[in-house]
Amino acid sequence: MSSHGTKHPVSDYTPFFQDGLLEPTLVPIETYWWNACAEGQIPSHAELDPRALACSLEHTLLMKRLGTSEARINVSGRSLVSAMGVEPTGLPLSLFFTVESRPYLADVTRQLFEDQCAVLLDVKFANGPLRIRKTAQILLLPLRDSYGQVTRILGGTSLDAPQGSAPRFDIVTSMTRQVDATVFASQNTGHIRRTRNGRHILKLVE
Repeated sequence: MSSHGTKHPVSDYTPFFQDGLLEPTLVPIETYWWNACAEGQIPSHAELDPRALACSLEHTLLMKRLGTSEARINVSGRSLVSAMGVEPTGLPLSLFFTVESRPYLADVTRQLFEDQCAVLLDVKFANGPLRIRKTAQILLLPLRDSYGQVTRILGGTSLDAPQGSAPRFDIVTSMTRQVDATVFASQNTGHIRRTRNGRHILKLVE
């Protein structure tokens, strides 16, 4: 991982929103993060300005690394709190995913921290009345801590669910973009096939 003060070149990174991949709810979050990269490095969590995210705060997440491939929710927007019916602060992100999808979430989370990757997940609701028709996106963007290490995440969700519905997510597709090279990360498992645009289709989800 990066040492304190090390620059993270991001000039070759193409934001998801520039390729038209993001739902409108998430565009301001990635745009803010991308603009914060103007100094040529992944932004620090201490430099985040909530006022700049005012229009997206209810969909915004802040997370901290927990082990090698897990993240704990530190701050959650109202949309997730309302849908889950509980305050998710302090809980691992994986708790809101199905058992089948957790290994894939762990893999992209590890890539985010170790390879400085941005992550975009297309998910569908795996339980409750929204099971068939409801989908959402989850965006995960790397942040540095006060030591210059990538241990924090600026996240967002396009979740729009009834209050207290407590959805669990299945990952339908995942895309990772390495911040320093616009490299689409490959995932060598028998459950994933990679498409030309870097999107990974999880075969276990129909």
